Amino acid sequence: IAKFYEHRYGVHLDIDKQLYPVIGSKEGLVLLAMCFSDGNKPIYVRRVDYPVYRSTARLAGSPVVELEGDWEDRYVPRFPKNSTQKGGIVFLSSPGNPTAGILSAEELKEFVEECRRRSVVVAFDAAYLEIGGKEKIPHPLGIFSDPQGIIEFHSFSKTLRIPSWRAGFVAGSPDIVKALARMKSFVDTGLPLPIQWALARCLENTHADIEEGRTFFAKQQMIFRESLAGLPLEIFPSDASLFCWIRTPGIRGADLATAAIEEGLLLMPGNVYGPGGEYCVRMSVALPPERIPEMRNRLEKALRRFPL
Repeated sequence: IAKFYEHRYGVHLDIDKQLYPVIGSKEGLVLLAMCFSDGNKPIYVRRVDYPVYRSTARLAGSPVVELEGDWEDRYVPRFPKNSTQKGGIVFLSSPGNPTAGILSAEELKEFVEECRRRSVVVAFDAAYLEIGGKEKIPHPLGIFSDPQGIIEFHSFSKTLRIPSWRAGFVAGSPDIVKALARMKSFVDTGLPLPIQWALARCLENTHADIEEGRTFFAKQQMIFRESLAGLPLEIFPSDASLFCWIRTPGIRGADLATAAIEEGLLLMPGNVYGPGGEYCVRMSVALPPERIPEMRNRLEKALRRFPL
């Protein structure tokens, strides 16, 4: 993993202090909350975010505090104006789930610096970092030479496209990695060694595959989004990730998802991801290109059920 990190991101990591394998990045997120929330420290999430962040806060007994930032300002995160509390954790992803939104290096740098001033741990979910469209995506450890207060969660499920293996790793600040590893030692016995050996071999030979996957999904995003042209929908701009985030003016996302499933099309209603998604849906772009016209046809039929 250390060699992979240095090759891909130009970041040197101490293998004894700054890295730890986890049984998928989702497990690491939950363990981190148990380490640093203290039950009364906030866990910050965006108005639409991966649902596990909110459920993780509940498991840790921590209050959820929503960051500012919505569709109109690209969901760029900002702390609430009246928030002065110190400590806690902020969960952050780029490309985001469900929006596929990307934070620029400047936006990310400014936000992480504010987190440090507030003593807030930055938990950067890098699951989709290597499905980042045409360009490489900025991430905290690639911006800051000092990893203080930063931990990144990586998922081999997405990076190597092997979701059933339940394998990932964390990288970052030594004190955070140490705390998470200690918590993990009370929960399970670690990632099975045969999987670790297999992953080590994969990482030695995977760079070309990752670039191929990046190109494939960027092209897939373009084809998918072009197919939606002319429909009464607003599409959040991105060429990254596996998802297309769509605003449905005048139609609750849950209602459109219900109509769509009756046409044989599965959409995720946006309210699943938080209050900012009530009039949105998430669609997967991982569809064979030859079936995209059929997807468009079914979605159009679902939309006809609503007065627009």
